[in-house]
Amino acid sequence: MPTLDDATYDAISAAAARLSCPDERFADFAAATGVEVGPLTPDERDALRAEIDARVAHAWNLDAADLETILADFTPAAVPEPYRQRVRDRFAELGVTPEGVYTG
Repeated sequence: MPTLDDATYDAISAAAARLSCPDERFADFAAATGVEVGPLTPDERDALRAEIDARVAHAWNLDAADLETILADFTPAAVPEPYRQRVRDRFAELGVTPEGVYTG
C-alpha cells in the first residue's frame, strides 16, 4: 500500500479537487473542499496533474527507474515529453534524485 502521510493526502486531494472545479457548476464542491473554482490554463492543469502523479509515485516508494518504466508504457502522444519532465522534476523535489536515490 502507498504511504500517504497527512501532507501527501492533503496535497493530492487539493490538486484533484481543483482539477474538478473548472466552472461555477462546481462552486459547492469547491467551497466544500476549500479550492478555487474557475478555468485553469493548460500550464496550471498540467502542474496539478504532475503534482498528483509525482506524489502518488513517491507514496508507492518508487525510484526514478520505476517512474521511467511507467512513463515508457505511454506513447509520446498520450504523455508528451514536457509533461514527463514536469513529473520527473516534481518527483525529484519530493526526495528522489534522477539517479533513483531516495533523499527524504
